[in-house]
Amino acid sequence: MKQYRVDRVARFYQGARLKLTKKQAFIRSGHLKKMGEDTYLVKGHVELKAGEVIGVENPDKIVLGCMTCLEPDTETKKAPAKKKATKK
Repeated sequence: MKQYRVDRVARFYQGARLKLTKKQAFIRSGHLKKMGEDTYLVKGHVELKAGEVIGVENPDKIVLGCMTCLEPDTETKKAPAKKKATKK
C-alpha cells in the first residue's frame, strides 16, 4: 500500500482499501470497516480533504489525479532481451 498526500478532495467508493490514522478513521467510522490495525475497507463512499496523508491500495486513475505519491517508484523496468544472432 503506497502513501499519498491528498492535493484536492479525493473520493473513495465501496471496496477501496485505505490506510488511515485513528483520527481519520474515527471521523469517517460510519463508512469504514476495520480490516487490520490501521487498514480499512470503504463501505459506502469517503472523502478526504487536501493535505491529508493516507495509504491507498491500487488507486484508480481518477483519484490518482487528486493525490501526490510520497514514495519513490520502486519498480525497475527491465531492458528488453537482446536477440542472439544466428550463424548461417
